[in-house]
Formats: sequence, C-alpha cells, structure tokens
Amino acid sequence: MTCSACIPNYYLDAGSLTCQLCSDTITGCTSCMSKAAISGNSTVNTVQCSACSSNYFLSSPTACVLCSSVKTNCKTCSFNFSANTGQCLTCAPAYYLSSTDFACYPCTVGVVNTCASCGMNGTALVCTACQASYYLLNGACTTCTQSIQNCSSCSYSESGFVCLSCLSGSILDSAKKCSPCSLVYPFCNYCNAVECTDCQVGYYTINNKACLVNCAVNNCNQCAVKNNSKCSLCSQGYSLTAQFTCAMIGCTAPLTFNGVACVCPHQSYYVQAGNTCQPCSDPSCELCPSNKCTKCLDGFFEINNSTCTKCASNCQYCNSSKTCLRCV
Repeated sequence: MTCSACIPNYYLDAGSLTCQLCSDTITGCTSCMSKAAISGNSTVNTVQCSACSSNYFLSSPTACVLCSSVKTNCKTCSFNFSANTGQCLTCAPAYYLSSTDFACYPCTVGVVNTCASCGMNGTALVCTACQASYYLLNGACTTCTQSIQNCSSCSYSESGFVCLSCLSGSILDSAKKCSPCSLVYPFCNYCNAVECTDCQVGYYTINNKACLVNCAVNNCNQCAVKNNSKCSLCSQGYSLTAQFTCAMIGCTAPLTFNGVACVCPHQSYYVQAGNTCQPCSDPSCELCPSNKCTKCLDGFFEINNSTCTKCASNCQYCNSSKTCLRCV
C-alpha cells in the first residue's frame, strides 16, 4: 500500500512516498507541496511553501522569515510586496504597533510605566492591561492604596474597586472599606479580621477580641496580655519587679526580695511592705527616711525635723529665716 495524499502540514515525498512535516524542511512553514524532478537515475523533491505560521512571513516559495528578525518584538507579520520585505501586523505583549513606521514600541514608553499591554484607538495610544498589583481605571494604571485608603489588595470590576485586605493597623469592614483597628476595637493598635492582636499602651486584651480594661498596676504603661494585674512595661523612672509591679528606679539592691534593704534616690524613701521607693510627702525635702525629712533641698531650711521652709528670695543657703549662709 502506498500513500497518495497527506494531512495538512505535511507533504508527500515523491521518492519514498511517505508524508514529511513541512516545517522540518522549511522552518516556520505550515502548508507546502512537493514537486518531483528527475535528476540522472533518481527522483529529487522540490518542496514549496504556501503558508507560514503567524510569527513568520513567506518571503519566497522556499523560505519563511521570522517576523522579529525584520521588526524587533513583532509577533505576526505579512509580506509587503511593494517594499519587498516583511511588514509587522501585531506586536509582542507589552508592545504596540506604530501606525507610521509599523515598528513595535514598549507600552511603558508610550503610555505609563506600569502598563502591561496597550494598543492604538484611532490615533490615540491607550493602555489595555496593567502590570501585577495595578488595575486599569479610565485608561490609567492605579493601585488599591491609591483608590481605597489603607487597602493592600483588591479586585476591580465595572462597578469599581473592591478591597480584599487592608494594611496593618486597619480592618476590612462590612462596606469593604479599611477602618482603623481602634474604631472597631477601642484602644487597639493592630488587628485582623476577627480580633485585636495588640492594644494601646495601658490596655490589654481579655480574649483577643477587644482592649477594654485599663492596666490596674500603678506607674505601668502596659499590662501583661490577658492580665491587667501584672505589668509588662513600666513608666519612665520605674522598673519592673519580680511580682510584675513597678518600683521607682534608684535602689542599689532593687526588687531582689532577698532581705537586702533598698537605697532609694533623693526625694524618696523606702517602703519595705511593697519593696518600693515612694516620693517624700514634702517635695522640698531631699532626704526623708521613713517619710521624715532630715535634709531639705538647696534654698530651703528644716523646721522641727519635718518641714522645709523656703529661704529668703536672695538667699541660696540658710539655716533659718533670719540667717543666710550664702547669697544668690
């Protein structure tokens, strides 16, 4: 049995009477035929191409030329007989075809630098698709954050942008807008779709749903998570104790609870019951063990081992209202 005709894209080899792929003989050829000729005692095939694939053009019956070899970034082309060369019809993605010189130019140069594909609308060049994370709106490429405040990702339809997720510190509400966490969960810094994950200074979460309880520890900026009776961060000038309370900084053996007395800074005194330093009741007192003043600040003098009285206005040091030791 011998073959008399081949399926499309193949030609019948006159010598072997077998079907051969057109593109194996002529690169880029999709339709061809074979003509046999007698040369001496053998039959010679002459294959002629009649059609090329879309990214080639037929320059002669025996050659398909790649479009991009004639015009850079050209995707499809045809043969221009008057110019005796290939002419580009469409360009590769992210390029557009110029109507003046039929060359391909980048969309990022002709339109905007975030445009992924573009084309001519009459004489005007318009963007038809944007790069990743950008969306086409009125011919321009824009981001979610440019259209919806605090939005990190979104989708776009004919009705406009729809936010899908928000930036840190914001939460997606029922209207698909990004609201600050503090509006949904009072006193909350950061949150996700279902709960607060970080409270403002001085507040903590009971069940990660909301920050509603102020820290109960004195001089504490931030309580431990889920426990407002234990401090995790003390106010300036105070240090955290082993019992999660806040004590005034200045003790030489602070908060070790090993029986060593705490030496408090000036204008404060030690309270053993809480192992803390408390301010002197008289703000003019410099030293006040057991909250009894033994030495006043400069510009004051002591009366009855308890009260500090201000010296005369032009006196720097004094030991009574009548005796000035150093003038200003």
